[in-house]
This record gives sequence, C-alpha cells and structure tokens, in this order.
Amino acid sequence: MVENNALQIISFIGTSVAPIITAITAIAGALFIWSQIHAAQKTAKGEFLLHLDERLETFSDVSDNVKDTKWRPENKSEQRKYHVNRYMGVFERIQTLLDDNIIDLKSFDHLYGDRVRIIVLNDYCHQKLVESAAEWKYFIKLCKKIAERRLINGYVGNKKWDVFFDRVDKLQLGEEDWRSAN
Repeated sequence: MVENNALQIISFIGTSVAPIITAITAIAGALFIWSQIHAAQKTAKGEFLLHLDERLETFSDVSDNVKDTKWRPENKSEQRKYHVNRYMGVFERIQTLLDDNIIDLKSFDHLYGDRVRIIVLNDYCHQKLVESAAEWKYFIKLCKKIAERRLINGYVGNKKWDVFFDRVDKLQLGEEDWRSAN
C-alpha cells in the first residue's frame, strides 16, 4: 500500500511538474534567442555605420568643399557636379533606410546630421534643392526630419542651426512628391 501511494505521488509530481519545467525551459530558450537576435542587430547596426563612414570618406573632397558656403563646382566641371550629386545621393538612401526602420533618426542625426546641415548651408547645394525639389525629395524629407528633431531638442537660437532651419523651410515639395516620398 505504501509502495502504491509512493508511486501515485511520484506519478502526480511527474505529470504536474513536467509541464512547468517545460514552460520554464521554453521561456528561457525564447529569452536566449531574443538576446542573440538583439546582439546581432546591434552588431549589424555597428557594421552598417562603419560602412557608411567608409562610403562617406570617398567623398571627403566634396564634403570639404561644401563647408565653404560659397563654393560651387566650376562651370565646366561636370565631374565635380556628378560627385556632389552622388554625395547627396548617399543621404537620400539613408532616408529610405530610416523609412524602413533599418536605422534610427536619433543615431543618424547624432553622427551625420551636421553633414546634412553643411550641405544645405552651401549655396550651390541649396539652390539645387530648391530648383529641383522633386528630384531630391528623399534628401529634402531627411532635412525636414532632422530640422524637426533639432527644433524639438532645443536648437532654436543656435546660430549654427538657425540658418539651416530657414533654408529647410524654403525647400518645398508638391503634394504628389510628398506622397511618393512617404
């Protein structure tokens, strides 16, 4: 009788505890997988930013030139204009990555927002954006997002950013352009 009771108790514990142990193991496994995915995402983001740095480094001459707000490519230098377009085009691609939530605006703005500001402050680049807004809709969208973020974060009254805010306000897209950029 005692032996029979002992078997019943062991059987009861086995059928009662086994699902609990299984559930705990499943939760632990899910947490481990989540932590691995999270770590992989951080690694991928880091690698992406390093590749972006490398890509932007190929445009160091353009980046240096546009810091002078009055700089323009020489009239006959189609290659210089092409390089300016490609440099700005990198930032248009960034906007599509932001739209797809592959990178976040806070990180991008912190690391590269000043480059966008410098491009907009250059008279040649700004004129290009104003005159060909539909062709640069993703770049303009990026500018507007950075301006909005900087305004929210208290950059109003900052001489370095006030001219950027004014220039971004002058960048207008038609309704159809906004729809296609979103």
